[in-house]
Amino acid sequence: MELIDDLQRRSLDNPDWAARLPQRDYLKWLFENLMAGVPVNPSHFFWEPLLRRHGYPFLKRELLTRNPCGVPLTQYWESTVRQVSGYDTRLISRHLQHVLRNRSI
Repeated sequence: MELIDDLQRRSLDNPDWAARLPQRDYLKWLFENLMAGVPVNPSHFFWEPLLRRHGYPFLKRELLTRNPCGVPLTQYWESTVRQVSGYDTRLISRHLQHVLRNRSI
């Protein structure tokens, strides 16, 4: 898997690289789970590389509204979508506002 290879390569090149990342605990948790074979929802856990590197045209509503696994940096979805496509992110924002309007917390 591309992410595992990238994490291993970075760790070999510079063992301290992850210590500087604000999401290091998440990456450690994700890496350990992937290595253990725990199933994950790739469209949640890898939403950004799927959009940026692979042109994956979907962004899961559940990820943006509930984020059940606490995937970090999802608050940057809008700028990421704008950078990789011409899609009008206001359509997504309006839909999310509508969906979340009657949500109980």
